[in-house]
Amino acid sequence: MTVYCNYVWKVDADTEPRDLLTQFAREHFHAHEAVPIDTTQYGIDHGLNDVRAVFKSEQHWIAFCCRYQHDVVATESKVLAFAQTHGLTVERMR
Repeated sequence: MTVYCNYVWKVDADTEPRDLLTQFAREHFHAHEAVPIDTTQYGIDHGLNDVRAVFKSEQHWIAFCCRYQHDVVATESKVLAFAQTHGLTVERMR
């Protein structure tokens, strides 16, 4: 079951999601890079496939989803910490 985190990053229309997500993956998941899964989804957790980033270009969002409910709180903490460190705007998804 996939569970979305409550927070998303608001990004500009010209944001390149892979570059930003690679930085996030390196800083918070000790990954080498964000790996494209398809045109909108990226693996960011060093191959575990427990956390994904989803680029929603229509909303100018990058959302995050977890395979397991118990990973949501920790993932949200990482999402918020990265946003604060890098001056990203955060919105509540729901």
